Amino acid sequence: MFFLFKKLLVWSVLLSLTLTQLLLYLPNLTCTSTSTLPVCTPQFNFAIVGSSTTAKEFIGSIRQFLKLLSYLTIDMGWSNELTDSSIYDDANLIDTFSADNVYNVNYFGYCKRNATKTIYCMGSGDAGMDILGVLVRDIGSQLSKLSTVHENNTVLLSNSMVFTYHLALKSLRAFFKKNQAKDNFLSSLLIGDVGNDGKSGYVPKSYDKGVEFAYSLMKFNQIYFYFQTFEMSMSCLYVILIFIFGTTIFLNLKIKLLTIPLKLVTLVLLLASTVTFSVTGLYLVALKAMEPPDTSQQVAEPDFKWGLLEISVGSGFIIGFVRYFIQFFMCIITFICVRHYKTSSKEDKKSLQKENPNYMVESPIKSVPNYRYKGPSLSV
Repeated sequence: MFFLFKKLLVWSVLLSLTLTQLLLYLPNLTCTSTSTLPVCTPQFNFAIVGSSTTAKEFIGSIRQFLKLLSYLTIDMGWSNELTDSSIYDDANLIDTFSADNVYNVNYFGYCKRNATKTIYCMGSGDAGMDILGVLVRDIGSQLSKLSTVHENNTVLLSNSMVFTYHLALKSLRAFFKKNQAKDNFLSSLLIGDVGNDGKSGYVPKSYDKGVEFAYSLMKFNQIYFYFQTFEMSMSCLYVILIFIFGTTIFLNLKIKLLTIPLKLVTLVLLLASTVTFSVTGLYLVALKAMEPPDTSQQVAEPDFKWGLLEISVGSGFIIGFVRYFIQFFMCIITFICVRHYKTSSKEDKKSLQKENPNYMVESPIKSVPNYRYKGPSLSV
C-alpha cells in the first residue's frame, strides 16, 4: 500500500509539470487577433530604423511607392471618403515602413503598435515569423482600409498580398537563375544594368543575394511553422498518455506496452523542444545582423551594414526558455516513473504474500515422475 502511495505521489508531481508545460504553449498562440485574443507575448520585436545611407535610400523608395499606391487606391474610386480632402494626409496613407511602428512577432501571428497603442493583431498563417511577410501583410491590411471593396475583408486582402509576394519571389528567383549568364534583353529592362563584359542581362550580386535572402526566409518560416505545430501536438499527446498512465497506477493495472509510447513521446517532445528553442535563438541572432552597427566602435566605413532593423527579444522567447527546462526535468521524472512501473509487480506480490498467508506461489521443486522398472527380474 505504501508503494502505491509513493507511485501516486511521483505521478502527481509529473502531472503538475505536464500541465504546466502545456499551459506554457498558450503564449505561442497569442498575437493572432485583436478582438478574440487581445494579448501578445511575442518571440521578438522589430522596428524599421534605416540608419545607414543604403537603408535610408531603400526605405525612402519603398515609402514613396506605398504613398503612390495609396493615392492610386483613392483616385481609382476605391475609397469611400473621396469628398474628404484629409484622406490625402500622410497620417492616413500606408505607413508600413514608418519608424514609429513596432511589430511584435510570434509563431502564428503578429501585432502592430505605435508609441501609444496597439493598432491591430493578425494571424500570419504559414508565413510564421517571416519579417518580410509581416511587412507585406501589413501593406495589404492598410490597403483594405482605404478600399470600399475590401473594407471588411482585411484578412482576405492581406493573405492575397502575401500569396502574391511569395509567387513573385519564386518567379524572380527562377528568373535570376536561368538568365544570370545569358544575353537576355528582358533582364536588362528589369534590372537596368550591363555587365563588365558588355552583355546585357547582367544580374548584380546584390539583387541575387537579396532575392535568395527573402526566399530563404520564406521557406525557413514555412517549415518552422509546421514544426512548431508538430511540437505542440506532441505535447498534447504526452498529456493524454500521462493521464492514462496515472489511471493504470490508480487501478493497479499492469499494461507494460504503455511504457514504450510514453518513453518515445517524451524523447520526441524533448528533442523537438530543443530544436525549437535553439533555432529560434539562432534566428534572432541572424536578424541581429541587420541591426545598425555600433557607432561608438566604428571608425571607417559607416555604411558597411544595412542597419535596417532594430531587434529586441520578446517575452514569448523567455517563456519558451522556462518551458524547455520544465520539459527537461519532466523527461527525467518520466523515466523514473516508468522504471518503477516495471518493477512494481514484484513489490505487489511481496506485499500480497504478507497480507494473505494463503497466497499460493508456484513451488520451485518439480515433481519427479514415477518410473517403473521393466528389466528382467532378479531371482536368487
